[in-house]
Amino acid sequence: MKKITKQVGTKMKSGTRGFLLMATYLLLAAFSIYSLALFSRGTTFMQAAERNQNRMMAFNMAEAGTDKILAALRVNPENPSYGGTNYQDLSSGKLTGGYIITVTTPNPISAPSVRMIEVTGHSPSNNNQSRAHENRTITTYVEVGGGPIKLFEYAAYGTQKVSIKGSLTTRSYKSSSSIISGSGTKGHLATGSIAPEAFKIDVNRLNVSGDLVVGGNPASVIKQTSDSSSVNVTGTRRTAEPKQFQPPTTNITSLGSLTIPGNTVTSSMRSLCTTVTPTGRCQLQAGTYRFDSLDIGKTGSSIGRLEALGPVKIFVDGDVSINGRVTLMSSAGQTLLTPIPKNFLLYSKGNSVSVSPSSTLYGAIYAPNATINAKSGTYKGALVGKEYNFDGSATLYFDEDLMDEQNGVKENFNGPRVLAWTEGRTMSWGMESAPSQPEQNRTNTYDTAVTANMSR
Repeated sequence: MKKITKQVGTKMKSGTRGFLLMATYLLLAAFSIYSLALFSRGTTFMQAAERNQNRMMAFNMAEAGTDKILAALRVNPENPSYGGTNYQDLSSGKLTGGYIITVTTPNPISAPSVRMIEVTGHSPSNNNQSRAHENRTITTYVEVGGGPIKLFEYAAYGTQKVSIKGSLTTRSYKSSSSIISGSGTKGHLATGSIAPEAFKIDVNRLNVSGDLVVGGNPASVIKQTSDSSSVNVTGTRRTAEPKQFQPPTTNITSLGSLTIPGNTVTSSMRSLCTTVTPTGRCQLQAGTYRFDSLDIGKTGSSIGRLEALGPVKIFVDGDVSINGRVTLMSSAGQTLLTPIPKNFLLYSKGNSVSVSPSSTLYGAIYAPNATINAKSGTYKGALVGKEYNFDGSATLYFDEDLMDEQNGVKENFNGPRVLAWTEGRTMSWGMESAPSQPEQNRTNTYDTAVTANMSR
């Protein structure tokens, strides 16, 4: 009996030792798995922290490169020859990384002054296989400007104000066309102002074959007191980026004031005129002239006449008044059947331009500092002033061939002007796909930016 009890006790002790051994193994395995998971989690967080640091560093590198290219373009905005760089390493101590810059002109024909700048920042280097590599790309669209700009894109343009009264019809045509119909749809009236009620319409009749264009919101800038049935605009009421003009300049010497009141020509100017017969007539040979002031007027029934015997450019330092007649003629003094407005260009730095021609006025007037007061008559060309006021009965034909006229006049510009910028990024953890939308978008899209530029 005692012997049997002893054997049973021995077996029980042996089973307990086996259980403890297995429990120890399982506990050690659990600790090992937990330690491995903890280590893996720590490594993951370390990698994430490192990638996050490199991500911010790459973005900072891209910003540094963007600042560099903008500064380089600003040095000589009229000739922005800076074309970009290969990888530039800016590593210093624990700060590692650099950038690559590319500069292109995406639309050299429609928007030659717009540059697309792509700056890609890298960290810790530009080797995509380096540990925790990150890159960020900043794309910036800038207008370098500073060069000649188009002076005439509208039938009439007032940088600060437009006021229309009476009856006015605007159309467009091309004087170079073999068929001149005057049925074009670019007879736009425009102001660059964003101020409320800067474009006032109080008319008996207004027919515009084109658009009404303002610098701000058309709903607030355009003030129409006329009945809607009196105003017919074939185009739209839209917004365009305001033009910023400089006064015209020339290096030639002023000849004094040219006054043709109708019955005579200023005695000091008679030697300039090819003929002064009859006495209220002055013919100018083709060329460029500069006067202190210009006054072509009337004396009773006698009408002052200025006749251009070929292409003429006139720069006026002071005020301009055209109440007489301007005639474009051949070099032989023959009246042209189809005068070309480009052949009579008037640039004024004065504060006042008064126009009420006795016959059709073929030509373009550029007076960015002046208030232009236009009266009844027929105008073929374009008018640009600080303020444009019309009161009378007239037809204004915008010559589309004037849209290429520049004459070296430059826009007020401190460029380069940033039109838009976005930050694009690649996804972390080595994925090559990028989000469909940019991570940041600080301003308008490129299409809007280019549209703004083209409207200048």
